[in-house]
Amino acid sequence: FSGTLIADFDSGDVYWQLAAANPTAETQTAQLLAVVRPLAVKDEKRPTYAVGFDRRGQLWLNGSPFLAASTRPAETAVAPLAEMMAALPAGQLPDARYLDCLPDGDGTAVMRFPLTIPAGGQETISLAFPGAPGSDLPDPNDAATVLATTEAAWTAEMGTPDIEIPDGFVMNAYEASLGYLLVALDPDGPHPGPLNHDALWVRDAAYIGETLIGLGRGDIVAAYLPSLWEYQAANGYVPAVIDDDGPWDKEEWDAQGQLIFLIAELYRHEPALAPLAEWYPQARLAAEFLVELRQRTAADPPTSRGILPPSESAEDLGPADWHHYWDSFWGVIGLENGAYLANELGLPEDAAWMQAEADALRQSLRDSIVAVMGSEPAYIPNGPEDVTSSAMARG
Repeated sequence: FSGTLIADFDSGDVYWQLAAANPTAETQTAQLLAVVRPLAVKDEKRPTYAVGFDRRGQLWLNGSPFLAASTRPAETAVAPLAEMMAALPAGQLPDARYLDCLPDGDGTAVMRFPLTIPAGGQETISLAFPGAPGSDLPDPNDAATVLATTEAAWTAEMGTPDIEIPDGFVMNAYEASLGYLLVALDPDGPHPGPLNHDALWVRDAAYIGETLIGLGRGDIVAAYLPSLWEYQAANGYVPAVIDDDGPWDKEEWDAQGQLIFLIAELYRHEPALAPLAEWYPQARLAAEFLVELRQRTAADPPTSRGILPPSESAEDLGPADWHHYWDSFWGVIGLENGAYLANELGLPEDAAWMQAEADALRQSLRDSIVAVMGSEPAYIPNGPEDVTSSAMARG
């Protein structure tokens, strides 16, 4: 048994192609039950107050069409969730075909499809869902056509691999990884997830952007890069996370260096895609803010003097009142790349102060690490307050 979930990118309609194969030498019979329950991925429940089937065997939820099948189901039934889940394991289907005004919003539906699969054969049933609530049901018999069109579109989008390796598993991993990076893209850049993580992290944009540039897709990075400074403050601060409502209220200091790095990385590899004179002011502002951040710790004890101040950027390793070397490493990278960009534009004075700040921050990092770990540290810790975790390349 296998299932293929297909999205029609033009209409937003969704198809689920279910295939039952019979590898034996004899005809086999089976039952396929498609159960629709009022559960949600993010929330506890997706309330279903009205549930029922029309004369064509199509399922409606809360007064709107929800599901159509390529094969008319032999039986359909609806019931509250607890009643349905008690009946199905016992091999029974409730009697109702339509229920409304369910106060608990626990309406549940089932469609039964009897299967007779010849020896070595396969039977396929396609389910179709509208792309938006209230939209018309798509034709489930279009699933195969939509799948072929979608596969062709993705093949064209991914292009021809720039590398070729004899090991087919490695090549498959390469192509799959590129596909997943492209799937994660929104117009403003990569979003690592569809729910709580449906947002733009500058960190992810930098890591994934570097990879896409290396894969010859600098055009994608050039398109989303301006989104990274859309909410840049007048003092140069770059919010680390942005969603549809704007920047998150989190003080994280790694995004400044990551923004400058990605601008420079695109310019190095695809200068025609990076209008440097237009983008440089944002990079310079971010570099100025890094200098301001360092000034906040100028009078600190040796363990944190001159590095970037505490932040939330490594909240999984420790609280927001801890220093995280992660921020300062990205600060060095940003300042050095800022100096590179300034030199490319013929701005030697800017290049000089950025490189000097990068050198000073690097020295402050070394001094801090020696102060907490000794002159020959076995590893670089998370920060001066946390020497049991490493300053790992998070992401």
